[in-house]
Amino acid sequence: MTAPESLSLQAAGYSQPGTIPGRADRYFTGRLATGAGMDLHLAIVVDGSGAGGLAEQITKLAIDTLLEYLKTSKSNSVVEILGRAYEVANRRIYETAQQNQNKGQVACSMAVAAVSGSRLYVANVGSCRVYLVRQGQISQLTIDHTWANARLREGVLSRDEILRSPDAGKVTRLLGLGRVVQVDLGLYLRGGAETPAQAAQAQGLPLGGQDVVVVCSDGLTHTAAGGPASAATLESILRNTHNQHANMAARQMIEEASSHKTQDSATAAVLEMPGHMLGAPAQPPAGRPRPGSASPTSGKTRSRIAGILALLFSAVFLIALAGLFVIFVLPNLLPGRSTPTATQAPATQAPASATLEPVQPSQTLLPTKKPTDTLVPSPTDTAAPSATITPETPSPTPTRTLTPTYTKEKPSVELTELMPTIEIPEEPPPPYPYP
Repeated sequence: MTAPESLSLQAAGYSQPGTIPGRADRYFTGRLATGAGMDLHLAIVVDGSGAGGLAEQITKLAIDTLLEYLKTSKSNSVVEILGRAYEVANRRIYETAQQNQNKGQVACSMAVAAVSGSRLYVANVGSCRVYLVRQGQISQLTIDHTWANARLREGVLSRDEILRSPDAGKVTRLLGLGRVVQVDLGLYLRGGAETPAQAAQAQGLPLGGQDVVVVCSDGLTHTAAGGPASAATLESILRNTHNQHANMAARQMIEEASSHKTQDSATAAVLEMPGHMLGAPAQPPAGRPRPGSASPTSGKTRSRIAGILALLFSAVFLIALAGLFVIFVLPNLLPGRSTPTATQAPATQAPASATLEPVQPSQTLLPTKKPTDTLVPSPTDTAAPSATITPETPSPTPTRTLTPTYTKEKPSVELTELMPTIEIPEEPPPPYPYP
């Protein structure tokens, strides 16, 4: 159950005090290892009440107790250690409240989101909430422990009757109200329509690379009149997480909530999964540009992409060039392969199936008349013109060099099969008497 080393969430929070006396909020975001070696990313928000500085005291006590228990617990169950930590915190806050009974109600709400190995676990007591923002969709993963929600689950009163009651928004479950507290360990994916047992089975919700988890106090989700904000208002506030760093998202949510003139303290803690701000620096630089303006990071990213594309095109070009060289140039450069310069087709060429064999050493080579030899009569041959001999012009023959080798196994070849025969007419005798 240990988170992988590559998992690096961005976590941040922001809080703005209200004007209601005896009310205080506190938050924590960070990473710690449990006593069993589990790696947890945490977002905690506490909303406390108590006069004379007790509100600040018990909110700090709640967070410190929770973190202390997580660091020492040997359990391998995230849900179990969250439930046990809430119970220990409740006892300490209850003891503080008993020691200050003259300071009014001393109690607090607390909501926790814990991510272990890319899985989300939640715990809640009171009116603080946990939201999931995924691909533009906003889901509330906890339910408020109010009088109205309790009556709705009982099914005794109608919805209209419940909402008309002056106690509809009263929080009925808080840390410090009693020695024992019922911790809500359900992750509600259907808006509270499921039973607590069904919600408990949804714990360990897998998170995606673009998911954002928001934990907030009711000062963020309620109006100046004290009632819950409309769905449109909540959506407008929570959409500040879009394309924002965790600390900027938390701050902008609180600033927008404050514009609704609420008097209560408002707090938000944000966990951003890796990939929510792909290509952006871990922390926004000073003087962060407004959304839509150019940033140096986006320019560097575009430059890297352009460089990679240029390298790919260069590699394709070189591969194509090498292929052309292998196909058209390399065969002419290999030894033993040459391109013929001329093709001769003699009229009396031997059949294509003929094979030249070496001649035996005892073979007598009879000279044959070369094609360029011409018989010219001697000066004394001045007889009648009919005595002129015109030899038949032989067809040109290819030049062949017959190199005899002394091999006795091979039969001899008659040259008449290879060389054209030149017929020379017999010269008639000269006329008599001689001059």
